[in-house]
Amino acid sequence: MAIPNAAVVLKSMVGAAQLYVLTLYFQDALGRTPLEAGLLFVPMTLASVVTSPVAGRLTTRLGARQTAAWGFAMSGAGLVVVAWLMPHEGALPAVLLGMAVAEAGFVTASVPLTVAATDGVGDDERGLASGVLSTATELGNALGWAAVGAVIAAATAASGADALLEGLRWGLWSAIAFALLALMLVAVCMRPGSRETKRSSSKVTEC
Repeated sequence: MAIPNAAVVLKSMVGAAQLYVLTLYFQDALGRTPLEAGLLFVPMTLASVVTSPVAGRLTTRLGARQTAAWGFAMSGAGLVVVAWLMPHEGALPAVLLGMAVAEAGFVTASVPLTVAATDGVGDDERGLASGVLSTATELGNALGWAAVGAVIAAATAASGADALLEGLRWGLWSAIAFALLALMLVAVCMRPGSRETKRSSSKVTEC
């Protein structure tokens, strides 16, 4: 189960990085209040609610590897839209759309990876598998915040005018890099198991 948990670490790094960058963007770059910034995350929340059951069905139909790969691809694409349009005036609606796409991809990857990380173990090991999964999630959050914070600080210090926006864009590009690494890891090292069925979402083997 090392590969699914490694992908979970990268997934959590993506999630932590995007939330950190967007919070700074809404409040520091756009000057929104904390309440207004929180409300701007509503499209992401709605995308998560809508996508979650769909991701479960896709995992059953396509398997964990293919569903997770599509999820990371969607997440990266949405973040590219946000990073590309963020500096432009009046780009907020497009940024919110990109956020929703990125969140839909995040959830699409989360469901199959959770299944893959806890599937195929005995009943007496399910607690251990769940604990490892939770640890991988928390580790990814910590690494994501640390990495994106360092990137933003370095890019902001090296920029002239619009230093904050440039730093935030670099922070998003780092999140996109995490998503691409996760996509490569899943596509190359996570393969459907020989007993995969439509009822068993993801029997996987690891390279």
